[in-house]
Order: sequence, then structure tokens, then C-alpha cells
Amino acid sequence: GADAGDLVFYMKDDQDDDSSIEGTRYEIRRRYWQYAIPLIQKAHEETGCFSLVTKSKENWIAGSYGVSGCSVTCVANYDSARVEIYLGTSDKILNKKIFDAVFARKTVIESALSASLVWDRGEDKRSAKIAYELSGVSIANEDDWKRMASFHSEWSKKLYDEIVPIVLSAVQ
Repeated sequence: GADAGDLVFYMKDDQDDDSSIEGTRYEIRRRYWQYAIPLIQKAHEETGCFSLVTKSKENWIAGSYGVSGCSVTCVANYDSARVEIYLGTSDKILNKKIFDAVFARKTVIESALSASLVWDRGEDKRSAKIAYELSGVSIANEDDWKRMASFHSEWSKKLYDEIVPIVLSAVQ
């Protein structure tokens, strides 16, 4: 029963959300990824893994390498940075088969990387992960960004080089 002249409608702009408010976790994440993505893309120039990735309001970005549901994922948190090989096809059995093929080469992989990785077969989950983490850094501290972005670019490439070829052969 309202008069049409009294009605006011507002159109929501895609940019009109919490991510545009300075200091929110979304705004901090967008600024960090805007800073870090070019460095990560440069590290992957030959692979193209992160070529289509753009800034995000999430705490992670994922580069693809041709296996649906699988990715090289960079994570930026308030207490750490992490790089993961995420194995999340729609087929739980295939994910475990891929993980097992990579895990069978654990000693060789960790020796080549001179690092101990976190191996999570995800027994009670559909997906599995293999990760490496940098502790003591925070996305909220811009002084940490250079170190975090360097970590993301270096370790995403290292994990890609050592693990993705095994993943690709396991899915064929």
C-alpha cells in the first residue's frame, strides 16, 4: 500500500562489501595477494600454474596444473604462511592413490628439498594435502610481506617441481 514515489531501491556494487573497508581481514588479504601474486607468477612463468590467479579476499590462492580438483595452494594466515599440494578430485579413492604415489617417494622428495613436509592423507576426508609452512609471520604485518611472498613463490615452485610430475603420472 506504499506510494511508488516513496520507495527507494539501492543496487549493491560488487566492490561494496567488507573487503573495501580499510583494516578488515578481507582488505588486508587483497592487498597482500596484490603484492605477492606477481612474484608467484614470475616463479611459475614456465609452468603457467598461477597465470590466471588474481587478488583474492580469501586467505589462499590456488594455481592449477591440469588435474581437476588438484592445485598448488598458497595460504597466508595471521601466524604463518603455507604452501600445499592439494589433492581434491571428486574421487576419494583417486586422491588416496595419488597421495600414496607421492608418499612412496617421501624420502627422495624431502631430501631434494632439504626439508620435512607435512603429509596429511586425510583418512576421514575426501582430500589429501602435502604442505610446507613458514611460522612466525603474519599477513597483518606488512613488514612480513616480503618474506611471505618470497616463501610463497619459492616453495610453490619447489613443491610443484618435485611433486606435480608424480601426481600427473599417478592420474594417467
